[in-house]
Amino acid sequence: MAEEILRIAPDQVKKLIKQGKIEIVSAAPPADRKPENGSSLEFSQQLFGQDFFGPREVQHTFGVKVLPENTPQIPFSQEELEVAKALDQKLILRVNKAPDGQPLTMKKMGQILQPMFDQEGNGKIFYNTDWYKGEGFFTKETPVFGWALAGKEVLPSTMGINYFEQTQALASHIKTTLFANRVSPPNYQAALDEFAAQEANIAKLMNSNKEEAAKKLAGLQINQLMRQSAPEVLYDLLMTFRGSGERELESTYTWTNTRTSDGGLVMVGDFDAGGVDVNGLWPGYSGPYVGVCPSR
Repeated sequence: MAEEILRIAPDQVKKLIKQGKIEIVSAAPPADRKPENGSSLEFSQQLFGQDFFGPREVQHTFGVKVLPENTPQIPFSQEELEVAKALDQKLILRVNKAPDGQPLTMKKMGQILQPMFDQEGNGKIFYNTDWYKGEGFFTKETPVFGWALAGKEVLPSTMGINYFEQTQALASHIKTTLFANRVSPPNYQAALDEFAAQEANIAKLMNSNKEEAAKKLAGLQINQLMRQSAPEVLYDLLMTFRGSGERELESTYTWTNTRTSDGGLVMVGDFDAGGVDVNGLWPGYSGPYVGVCPSR
């Protein structure tokens, strides 16, 4: 049988619309079609499985409801997500506001979740806040709103070395692992170029001016791109624990791009039932349990 085609004159279409007898709607894209500039929520959730922490997990952990229209698009390509999955990373949606609209600071995270920890017998969120309870990174700073790819544990090549050497290891990780056999995105190449240009000068500062060395290292694009802030570390740890019951960084620390008020660099970790430990140290320090949990 020949295919039949319905033809309606343009003026008749307008008349039928006014009468409410037909409606013009936009065709929905195929369910498996990804946005041009990123990957779909459905694809990402299927790929990462229990390592996917999206709007539902945000609401479960912090009580923050992220409506579909307010959910940012995942900025990573399918290839980037597949590489991250192979590296055993997680995809996580970070928010910066609490349910009451206040900034979701480290202090606020503790206020929201400690009663739940108490009720469920999960111990403490913070080990001891005495030295940093008045620090801006604890009372004012928040995670950056948006999607991130984050490691579950510190990168082995960054363990037991100082902050400057860790930054060198991150540069190598970008070139040999993260974007192996393909051109690094412009922002990552710019970060590599910036570090290469400043590397020798920062190496000298490590021995002559620890304050200036810390300032320059924290401000490098590579450390802004590849290291979490202190609030983001705590956020990621709590999201994972509430979602899966797993404690990441249980016996290790990740050194962040956050600075203390006196100029030191904040490390966060040792997340056991006694609570997360937070320290601020100068960049020349190296310890066997301190590394970098890469995040982008």
